[in-house]
Amino acid sequence: MIASNVSANPLASFQTVNGTQSNATDFSTFSTRAVKLQSPEALEQSLLQIAGGNESRAALLKEIGENGGKSWFKDFVLRDRRLSVQNQTDQAGDRASFTKFVFIPVPDDLDHPVSSDQLTPDGQYVRVGDSYLKHLRQERESQSSSDTVYSFKTHVKRWGNVHHASNIELSNCFYRKNDNDPESTVGAAFGGNLELARRAGAYLNGCSELGQFSYYGQFDVSVRIKEPGSATIFRMVPHSEGLEYLNQNNKVRVFDASRGERRFDQLKAEGLHFGQAGAAPLTMNIESHGGRSFFTIKVSCDYALYKDAENKCDIPFVGAETPVNAAVCCTGENGQMQDTRHLFIAPVAHEGWFNVKFFVDFSQFSKGRTDVRSDSESYVYVRIDDNSAVFSATRIGNNNQLHDIGDKHIGMIGVADPVGYHAQFGIANATGNMVVKFRNPELKIDAYAYQLMRPVFETPELGRRYPSVSGECQPAPQINDEYLKVLEGLLKG
Repeated sequence: MIASNVSANPLASFQTVNGTQSNATDFSTFSTRAVKLQSPEALEQSLLQIAGGNESRAALLKEIGENGGKSWFKDFVLRDRRLSVQNQTDQAGDRASFTKFVFIPVPDDLDHPVSSDQLTPDGQYVRVGDSYLKHLRQERESQSSSDTVYSFKTHVKRWGNVHHASNIELSNCFYRKNDNDPESTVGAAFGGNLELARRAGAYLNGCSELGQFSYYGQFDVSVRIKEPGSATIFRMVPHSEGLEYLNQNNKVRVFDASRGERRFDQLKAEGLHFGQAGAAPLTMNIESHGGRSFFTIKVSCDYALYKDAENKCDIPFVGAETPVNAAVCCTGENGQMQDTRHLFIAPVAHEGWFNVKFFVDFSQFSKGRTDVRSDSESYVYVRIDDNSAVFSATRIGNNNQLHDIGDKHIGMIGVADPVGYHAQFGIANATGNMVVKFRNPELKIDAYAYQLMRPVFETPELGRRYPSVSGECQPAPQINDEYLKVLEGLLKG
């Protein structure tokens, strides 16, 4: 079905190149027989004249004439699924402009490989969350533009003080169908049991865009606020094996994969609680306060071996007065320990683009313990419009390794490896209606990120140390100014 804003007659009304209105009522008399009687040169000139000098429209008319109206209409619908073409007037220059967009499809099932027609047109991302088709599309703003623009739209419903809006994002973590990517590498902890990995939420633990220790990204972003509200527009999503659980005595244990998915289901049916991956350790957000909207960057660290999905450490946002680099540490039962803090807060315009570049080096945890390794250097660096916005030595990440716990020893190769993080961008946890656009997102994992940051890692510790975050559950080591200088040089261009 053609989108509602596309006329079945593409020539019913159009603007010529000089902005004057043309009458297309003669279109109904434009027959294929008349076209065939003309020479190719004369045909092109006639079509160009009818199209008001627009070569793209002339080519479209030629295709209609060659295929016949009915067959062309059918081909158009089947060939470009959910394709909409609009012609608008550029009010500033009084010139005709071309806007093209493709609605991003909803995948059938992310717990299995997806085919190319269920991905973005460039094959880089898969849609997650909101299934309403028109809430996510890829745009091209002009014929000459090579930019990739993804546009997200949300609709928040309210019942009293309760807000509900489905998350709508693009993810770079998935398995492809019918290509060289393996279906899944779930790790030795599952003994090759793919069904158990699906039940434990670990099916995507081996996707090609999973970064274990470091991550680099950049994109342009534009936000149109329709009403005050908050939303997460970018986040690093943590993974876990999902095999740690609390037994009847509230002791953390690891499920033995050799017992199979049926025993796993049985334990859950008996009321045993399995741990979760935890909250996103890096988020970029739109937050509102006092009628103003702000772009914020928040980071967190979750130290617990077992993560209770109900325990979420948060910090209040009070607008421009919100302190940065001041963490809140939250502790609770069953070894829960998290901290969170704002690293950046700035007013955001309701229109216009701004560029974001970031690099994050995640904390690495000691095997089977809740403390960060003493040799782990973790920090976040962000540039906004090529100006340094954040450089923070901070604990960041989730303790999502599979551990030796208590008297239960798992002696398999590789089970102590962290499962890592992938990126999702769009609109999540929204409380207000907005449209968010991303242009030319670029997201790179460990190998690329490490090569980019290698001069930083090799820089000797010289000079005055850079101030670190205060209030964390486990303070991070400070990083000196020399790191900042090298980082600025690497990410400036």
